[in-house]
Amino acid sequence: MEQVLEVIPQQKKVRITLDRHRILLSRPLFRERPLAIGDMVDWEELEQWILLRQYRPALEHAVAMLAARDHSTGEIREKLLRTGYLPVTADMVVTKLQTEHLVNNESFARQWAEARARRKLGKRRIVMELRQKGIDQQEMEDALSQVDDDEWLEGAKALVRRGLRKKSANQDSRKEKLRIFSMLARRGYPSDVAREAWEAVHHDDEADEA
Repeated sequence: MEQVLEVIPQQKKVRITLDRHRILLSRPLFRERPLAIGDMVDWEELEQWILLRQYRPALEHAVAMLAARDHSTGEIREKLLRTGYLPVTADMVVTKLQTEHLVNNESFARQWAEARARRKLGKRRIVMELRQKGIDQQEMEDALSQVDDDEWLEGAKALVRRGLRKKSANQDSRKEKLRIFSMLARRGYPSDVAREAWEAVHHDDEADEA
């Protein structure tokens, strides 16, 4: 048994703190089963009671998210938890979506990596983003392998050219190079790719002048 330690009404929900758990109930659920400070509850029974009432709306919420855009399983789970659904509810919803082939982390990671590479983001930045979305290491590596090495380099070269166009007339060339390398690093390009892109752009410029 656990004791209710705190009941805090919020705009559309009620936050309840127990001895070992915290839950966020919608106002309708709280009206159906009001809890007060000092009440003793059986956590397993309460969890099951909430699950039976949360699962359907949580599933509908997840499907609506997928209708708007593709999501990873980690994203869906995190958004459901932030909304106030129980971890067990979120896990059951994710399992259902996977069973029905409505969500697939490998496909999501591949599409995300390809789209972000087209927006001239480097591997390190994309890895960080995919990790935040709950994609595991193997899925990330498989997704990144689908992007051709030339595409990474061409993206970096395009950024170098863009950076050089913004160069001020009296700016020191060394400082200019550091500024552009810093910009490439922020966008997730490793130093070897940045260096190759810098040298390639300068080689192309010299060839054009010749």
